[in-house]
Amino acid sequence: MEAVNLKVEVDGKAPVASIHGTLHYGKQWPNNVYTGQEYHLANNTNPADDFHVYAVEWQQDEIRWYVDDVHFATQRSSGWYSQYVDDKGETVNAPNDAPFNQAFHLLLNLAVGGDWAANVHNKGIDPAVFPQSMLVDYVRVYQCANSPSTGAGCETIDDNAVLVSGKTLTSAAP
Repeated sequence: MEAVNLKVEVDGKAPVASIHGTLHYGKQWPNNVYTGQEYHLANNTNPADDFHVYAVEWQQDEIRWYVDDVHFATQRSSGWYSQYVDDKGETVNAPNDAPFNQAFHLLLNLAVGGDWAANVHNKGIDPAVFPQSMLVDYVRVYQCANSPSTGAGCETIDDNAVLVSGKTLTSAAP
């Protein structure tokens, strides 16, 4: 889940009020790629105004994003890939569902700056918004009891969620 420049007014329009479900994959940064989906909360609510429940369901060959129990996007393993450099310095294509076929960790990050903020909305960081804070009430991690190895059987799926096409190794090539 990502957001950038929340509450910034752009060209006199309503303040930025969207989050993004984003998947970063491919090669190691800075040669990685990313795909995802923007989402606006119900009733034009700005995510910065109150607590919200963000969730990611990670199931074999599929990742889904949710906000406040709304499933807004899905990306399948047919739309991601992974490459790594082996001991000989050669680029190797990882298995089809890599890197999302192994254990991960959670990262909660209040990032400031970077390429995204520098190139969207009002282009940059407004120093008048500081100090800032990220308040986290709780973090929970669950494993599906129906099928712990695949995650199948516990999913909550909305047929209206956007299917993010992602990028394949062929479509991401320069």
